Amino acid sequence: MSFGPTGYHDETVFSLLSYYRLHTADENHVAIYTDTPSFYNGKIPGQVEIILVSESKMSEWKGENGYSYRVKVKVLQDAARRFKGNVLYVDTDTVFQKKVTPLYNYLSEGAFVMDASEGALRDNNGGIARKMKRLLKKQHIFKHDRLPAEVELSEEFVVWNSGTVGFNTQTAGNLFCYAENLMDTLYMAYPLYTMEQIAITYYLSEHPLKESKNYIHHYWYFKEFRFLLSQFFDYHKHCTFDELVGLPVLPDPWQASAAKRQYKKMSFWQKQWQKLRHGVKWKIPWYNPN
Repeated sequence: MSFGPTGYHDETVFSLLSYYRLHTADENHVAIYTDTPSFYNGKIPGQVEIILVSESKMSEWKGENGYSYRVKVKVLQDAARRFKGNVLYVDTDTVFQKKVTPLYNYLSEGAFVMDASEGALRDNNGGIARKMKRLLKKQHIFKHDRLPAEVELSEEFVVWNSGTVGFNTQTAGNLFCYAENLMDTLYMAYPLYTMEQIAITYYLSEHPLKESKNYIHHYWYFKEFRFLLSQFFDYHKHCTFDELVGLPVLPDPWQASAAKRQYKKMSFWQKQWQKLRHGVKWKIPWYNPN
């Protein structure tokens, strides 16, 4: 699913590069939902299916509140109808690290796949989690005419990251329709961008749920990687996709984010000294082809 500015589309091509370094062209059917099909002309293998999401469809999928992350649930619904068998959705900011065959085996056995467990809301002190916990102090039961039953949430609820979502189309049934209705209900109660994640987690976690993080790295924590990717694609602008796949080394978001991750671990005064001494919080590394 790739919408919006160029940075998202660069991430998509890079994710595909990492995928094809590990998988053959005919191993799985690959599709991209996008609002900009022209971006991919000549940049990706011809066998990759491009699914256009028109401006009007995008507006419809965002809903009356213009909730951008709502689009993910609508894409999952469409994929569950469009394809048969095992489906593995991935966000653009992902890097394939191992062959995903074991994940497909989980799906065939009736399990679902998501990026990673983030633990119980109770133990998460992040800003978004704090807002969700404030909501739950005011309201913990959520109802919708199209839900099979009322939904009760508490601080014990374990949230999963939805950077990947894997399912078998037979097993999924109406789960993503239920997720849409719960998401809309939650978003009306409090417009947090993570409501799609909570709604998907709620219904998938009623079934066996496996992490994909050991197979697909989701670098949600490092949006600045787009700067490095822009340099990477500019440096290799005359290379074909297959030539890029064959490069000895690709940029690594985990390594590139080392300075940022180190800064976030500093104490308040260490951060002040860092900014005073160097004039910046931390520096984004430049692409090095060697």
